[in-house]
Amino acid sequence: MRPRLFLELAELLLEGNGPAACRTVISRAYYAVFHTVQEFFELMGFAPPKRDYHIIVQRRLLASGDNELANMGSDLGDLHQQRIRADYRLADKGPEGLRQARAVANEARRMIDILEKCPIYSDRWKRIKETVQKLEEL
Repeated sequence: MRPRLFLELAELLLEGNGPAACRTVISRAYYAVFHTVQEFFELMGFAPPKRDYHIIVQRRLLASGDNELANMGSDLGDLHQQRIRADYRLADKGPEGLRQARAVANEARRMIDILEKCPIYSDRWKRIKETVQKLEEL
């Protein structure tokens, strides 16, 4: 399955406009980005993490040596925290707002677009792979 389908579903749910729909938008948007990033690194030959999935995927972005991807690693961490609020902090009404859900969906789309602008085997892609490989060897 293509991870972007999670984002497409999230965008459809924006029309639902209820608290559960907004929380689900945030969750699905996060996982669209998370799986897209994981797929990006798998194409480079990196195995999916066996534990600490979310942290390791973020760490790979942060350590990529690419400013845009490093910023994305930080943004993914923020998105992860919003996903946790949406999925687990049911007394917190923040994730139930349409404005918040729409902002998260837009941020997810922006982040996925960044990865899609880094073509496989491009010089940029190769530099990222080499830099992350050094991190993985430590």
